[in-house]
Amino acid sequence: KDVAKLYEYWCFFQVAAAVEAVLGPPAAALVVAHGDDAARLRQETVLRWAGASLTYDRTFPGGVAGGSYSVALRPDILLEVGGARFVLDAKYRLNDVAWVGGEPVYAEATWKPEDVVKMHAYKEAIAGVRAAIVLFPGPAGAGTFFGDGCGDARCGVGAVPLRPGDLADAPLDALIEALVARPAGGGLALGVA
Repeated sequence: KDVAKLYEYWCFFQVAAAVEAVLGPPAAALVVAHGDDAARLRQETVLRWAGASLTYDRTFPGGVAGGSYSVALRPDILLEVGGARFVLDAKYRLNDVAWVGGEPVYAEATWKPEDVVKMHAYKEAIAGVRAAIVLFPGPAGAGTFFGDGCGDARCGVGAVPLRPGDLADAPLDALIEALVARPAGGGLALGVA
C-alpha cells in the first residue's frame, strides 16, 4: 500500500478509538475486505453508536438528494452526531518541511492551504456538514481552525495534526470530544495554534 492510503486507514482507526473513548464501544463491527496481498478497509464501512456513526470513505453522489449538490464527493472519514456531519480528511502531505543533512525535519511543518480549500468544498456541497477538517502528520500545535460564524463554534474548516508516534500531544481526542460530547455552541478546544 502507498503511505498516503496507510495514513488514511490509520487516521480512521485513531478517530474510531477517540469516539469510543467518549461513547464506549460501537454497536457495529468493523468490516475489512481482504485482497490478494493485503487487507483493506471496505468503502463505506460504518461504525454505529447510539446517536452517532463513523463512516470510512462514504460517497456522496453529485446532483441527488442526500448527496452533494454539485459533483460526487468522497471524504475519508465522516462523523455524524445527531443531525450534524463532520468531515475528517487524511492528507499525508506537509508544507515547510526543512531538510538537514539529507533528512527531513518536521518541527516547522504545517498543513497545505489547498487541503483546507478542499474542506470548504466538502462543507459547502454536502448537506449538513458543520465542519471539515484536514488530518495531517505535522507536529502538535501546527493546526488551525477557521470558524464560520454560524452560531455553533463547531462550524468551520481547519487542519489538525495527527502524527504516528507523536500522539501524546495530538489534539484529536479534544477535537472528537468537542464534536461528539458538546452541545451546539459548546466550542472547539482543538489545542491548535
